[in-house]
Amino acid sequence: MLAEQKLPGKTRKNIQLEKDLKLISKWFAGYFDNREQVAEEKAKNTEPELIHEQIHGIFARVEIPAFGKNVLYVKQYMDDDPSQVYRQRIYSFHTNEKEEAIELRIYAFFDDEAYMDAHLEPSKLSGLTPEKMSFKQGCELFWQRKDNHFLGYMKEGACRVCSKKIGKTITITDDCYLDREQLWIRDRAMDEDGNYVFGHKGNIHHKMKKQYDI
Repeated sequence: MLAEQKLPGKTRKNIQLEKDLKLISKWFAGYFDNREQVAEEKAKNTEPELIHEQIHGIFARVEIPAFGKNVLYVKQYMDDDPSQVYRQRIYSFHTNEKEEAIELRIYAFFDDEAYMDAHLEPSKLSGLTPEKMSFKQGCELFWQRKDNHFLGYMKEGACRVCSKKIGKTITITDDCYLDREQLWIRDRAMDEDGNYVFGHKGNIHHKMKKQYDI
């Protein structure tokens, strides 16, 4: 087998990952929702507890140098109501040659209200650094390109978080799908006794479609 060709300061693998990084950053940026999935489930008379929540995701490119060059502000809410926010984050994408993947680092705000709708007021993010946010080691999401799409995964058992809501440590897992038109998310959590905490009870992705680019 031929040795991997090396270019000045970079390997062929790293060059491909840098191309993937630019592509995933482009595909991720936009407004997504799963209203079509929910409508189809209701039309099929799916059991009520298996009908997905209607979720909406804003993934807006922002410039916050301390987080790198490929950064998104994220706002996710429910039921066509932007005030029903259930998650607000900063996403930072990086190449990870060891994992042969794009690594997504997820940062949570300590004060959500102070940064609400920062995609409309980018000045709110001025001076923000990773040290000023909550970051859980082990909760990174890794993305690998497969032809015309990306598959995202977390390392099994690595994302452990102390839930203030239930007063227990929970283990979160997630696997995702992304192409130029769709983002599928299947995040779920169990407590230390193996009890359900959150996630779709039928173990089916929330299948979100991109409505427009941001």
